[in-house]
Amino acid sequence: MTRPAGEYKYGGIKCTIWKNEFEVGKYTYRAQISKSYKDKDGNFKETSQFTLTECLALSKLLEKAFNEFGVKETDDFAFKEKE
Repeated sequence: MTRPAGEYKYGGIKCTIWKNEFEVGKYTYRAQISKSYKDKDGNFKETSQFTLTECLALSKLLEKAFNEFGVKETDDFAFKEKE
C-alpha cells in the first residue's frame, strides 16, 4: 500500500497529502481531507463536511501542507525528481 507523503491533524480533522506521478518522472501532490467523529451510537464515522469554525482550522492545515509540498511543484503543478 502506498504511504502518504504527509499527514496533518487537528482534533478529528485530518489532511493527508499524496504524491502522484502523472508522467514519467513528473509528480504532483493531492490533499485528502476528512473528519472523524462518533455517531449517536458511539460508532466512529468519517465525513468531508465541516463547520465554518472547522474550516478555519482546516485552512491552517492546508497552509502547512502547502508550505512543505507546494513549493516542490512548478508552475505546471509538477516537478522532476532529481536523478
